[in-house]
Amino acid sequence: MVMQNKGMGACIPVIDMKDFSRQSEKLMEACRDCGCFRIVNHSIPESLMMDMKAVSRLLLDLPLEVKLRNSHPVQGKGYTPLNKATPVFEGLGCYDMAAPGALDNFFDQLCVHPQQRSSLSL
Repeated sequence: MVMQNKGMGACIPVIDMKDFSRQSEKLMEACRDCGCFRIVNHSIPESLMMDMKAVSRLLLDLPLEVKLRNSHPVQGKGYTPLNKATPVFEGLGCYDMAAPGALDNFFDQLCVHPQQRSSLSL
């Protein structure tokens, strides 16, 4: 498995989309062993990635009462606040974004602006 060293011994598996058909075992290993991976050669424009990162930051910077609106009938699939068990992880969730109306419901819960919706819907 190709790994990228980031000091202090931390390694993140790298999945190369140019050779994706031969990456399935690496992808499974990365998910099982590390819980994360880095994708390279994916052809996603850097400008879109930057827009998505900026919108994500704006959403996570919303007041707590707004983030708490991000809920889902399945326990733990909406807003995840920082806590003792996950002191560096905070998340917003859209449980099944392929389901009809799910993404719009997520946007409505957080009052996401049209331009931000556009960045996150691509």
